Amino acid sequence: MILVHRSHIFRLGQRARGHILPFKATCHHMPYSTDAPASPANQYDFDPYNYTGARWLRNDNQQRQLRYMNFDFSALSEKVLALSGAKSTTNCEKIEGGSHREFIYTFDNGNRTIARLPFKVAGPPSLTTASEVATIRYLQQRTNIPIPKVLDWSEDASNSIGSEYIISEYPVGTNLHWKWPDMTDDQRVKCIENIYRILKEVVDLEFPVYGNIYFANTLTYPTHVLDDEFCIGPHCGDRYWGCGTTKFYHHHGSPTREPWQDLLAYSNAQIDTGLARLPPINPDPDLYPQLSYQGSITQHIKLLQCARKALDAISTDPQLQTPSTPTLFPDLQKRNILVSESDPSIVIAILEWKQAAIEPAFWYANLVPDFAHRAAGRPIPNEPLQKGEDEEEYERDELCAKTYRNVMRV
Repeated sequence: MILVHRSHIFRLGQRARGHILPFKATCHHMPYSTDAPASPANQYDFDPYNYTGARWLRNDNQQRQLRYMNFDFSALSEKVLALSGAKSTTNCEKIEGGSHREFIYTFDNGNRTIARLPFKVAGPPSLTTASEVATIRYLQQRTNIPIPKVLDWSEDASNSIGSEYIISEYPVGTNLHWKWPDMTDDQRVKCIENIYRILKEVVDLEFPVYGNIYFANTLTYPTHVLDDEFCIGPHCGDRYWGCGTTKFYHHHGSPTREPWQDLLAYSNAQIDTGLARLPPINPDPDLYPQLSYQGSITQHIKLLQCARKALDAISTDPQLQTPSTPTLFPDLQKRNILVSESDPSIVIAILEWKQAAIEPAFWYANLVPDFAHRAAGRPIPNEPLQKGEDEEEYERDELCAKTYRNVMRV
């Protein structure tokens, strides 16, 4: 049984520390051949369209509806096979992620390909898809970061598949999430050090403004040109678009998603977004249900106005210029990292770039990857843990957390 509350998963009573775990459904079916067209999607032993990775304690129907996908799964499978150069598909896995659905195909020649379709809860699918592909291309040209090659992609849901998608090579390796529990302390430390070397290449890149990377001359939105091939355009994070459960009412302003030129503009965008989420000052309770603990709309407006004044003063402080440097940062959770099967300290590929946006450096200060989370505190102050597995796991977690903190200081 899996229960989800917000971003927390509970699997048989074990919490996943605030990150959605990859959920796998495997399909071993009759080979899907180029000579014999694929069977309809309902021949597979998983549901390609509905979210099946978890359930929510709150707004379950709404959350699952936001992750429902109406697309042509057979057309996707045909395209993936055609791109593979193989004769048939021997296996397919469905994986539910936090921002997208993945289908990992294995072919008769032993190669694998991954098709990723975005959830609309992660932001406007056309923008998140276009930005992810551009970000990958940008990094492949300027760094040595191991990123799978994109074979085909589309940001237009009116294509033959009926959804935005990215189809990429899937290197030989294993997901770090599944390998982590069996790794030795030495392997974990070396893996974290290797991940840091990759991370350093990303954060060393310099950017003039905040936003997301796109291909040049492809957007109708305002952009800041980087060169002939790339530009920085609007931030495509859901917090600026309201694609998920968050609503924008626009009674007190509208969110801004520009590429922001400086920290002052970036800070004001956060306030504008907050104001856009507020309903009218005297809302109709039937149209705008409000709980007593939420406070009045007037109080929210005053609080945001005070925050704007404080941010205006802080944003121009010279001491904040270095910590607010525009910085690109990947989503380095274990589920997004592929490692060697024989030596899991070796990083084969970083799979996830959908969440990579250019933010102030301090924005990422508290975003610690799940492999470096500090161990949970002892249940009773000054009381030692019970001898055995609990204490050993506590010490192993502390070792990983200290390793990550130390390499980040270098």
